[in-house]
Amino acid sequence: MGDSESTEYTFLEYVNMRLVMIYTEDTDFSGETPGMGDSESTDRTVRTDSTGNANYVQVTFTMGPQYQPNTLGGSDLIPLDSVRAGRGTFFDSTSLEHLCTDYTDDATFGLYSFDGDVSDFNDMVGQDCGPKSAMCASPDTVPDQFVSFNIPLGFEVFDGQASSQLNNNIFVDFVVNAIDTDARDKDVTNPNGGQAPWQVKTTLSASIPIVAGGINIFCDGITAKTDLKDVANVDIVVGTASSGAELTRLRILEDVASTELAREAAAEIDTVSIEAALMTMVLKGNASYFAGAGSNTGDYTLELDDVITLHLMEDGAAATTSKEAQVQALLDAPAEDNSNAGGLVTDGYALNGAFFFTINRAEGTASLEPSADLLGICPFNPPRPMPN
Repeated sequence: MGDSESTEYTFLEYVNMRLVMIYTEDTDFSGETPGMGDSESTDRTVRTDSTGNANYVQVTFTMGPQYQPNTLGGSDLIPLDSVRAGRGTFFDSTSLEHLCTDYTDDATFGLYSFDGDVSDFNDMVGQDCGPKSAMCASPDTVPDQFVSFNIPLGFEVFDGQASSQLNNNIFVDFVVNAIDTDARDKDVTNPNGGQAPWQVKTTLSASIPIVAGGINIFCDGITAKTDLKDVANVDIVVGTASSGAELTRLRILEDVASTELAREAAAEIDTVSIEAALMTMVLKGNASYFAGAGSNTGDYTLELDDVITLHLMEDGAAATTSKEAQVQALLDAPAEDNSNAGGLVTDGYALNGAFFFTINRAEGTASLEPSADLLGICPFNPPRPMPN
């Protein structure tokens, strides 16, 4: 996420920011967010409106290996009374608020009018579905020289503020108070003359725009469609037709799709000609899901990437030695994600003993392939049938 900062004449490096939004976790889509009243509407299990969210900004930076937090006299690396934040188009120091002192000292806090109870904010941030980040926690040590500091902003600060024109920004401003250990260890006779300024301070001023897709959201409760049959189905039409009247006389196998990779009852098709045996697969999207005007799925489409068909033509073979039985045995084999305790060991996923996915992680693609065992039974170029 892009951000900007002012780091001239400073000992800070690699300053970065990110915006975080945390909802109250809601997985039942009942229309009511716990503790927030009737504030949610849903459409096909996709939350279309939800109010009541906690917001904070995370600021990270690194320091050189010679710098350590200055804790002398009860000080901190980041003095909390120096931490300020604001929202607007341009940086305005007079509009920034001391959110950390409000957060730690008061029962309520929040940027401008986006305030609420500290306890409610902590409950939302502390949910298991989120990062459970500590707010306004200045580190006592930085062994890896990396500092992460979270500034609570309040509730619903980002709602309706996303702008492609970068008109709405979150600004932060705070002091970083450190010790230069290299300078501290030098034997200097006149430290007040600037020869050994080992207690150093700098002010970090930074901003980040509020843009669509630029907010890290947790605990939203939106669930993805994991089963294709929720939104699409498959029919198979056997034979050909030149008119609607002829189509009604054809055999149509409806709702034949399975996403559970379970054994399906074999359907035998008797034909007297190649034309009568022509099969057309129809992939049908659920109209209520894909054609809803103004819905969040109205621009989605179905695409068919890979199809493998098996055509078994045999008669008289023993049930246990037939090609159908051999193929069914492969289909009944359990799936294998090719992983062990150390993680993924191959770029693939075996759906069963007959089919597997090859995965190109660099391109983010996957393709369906037949297994070697399946090709041994049903090769792409089958041999000429022999009489029994």
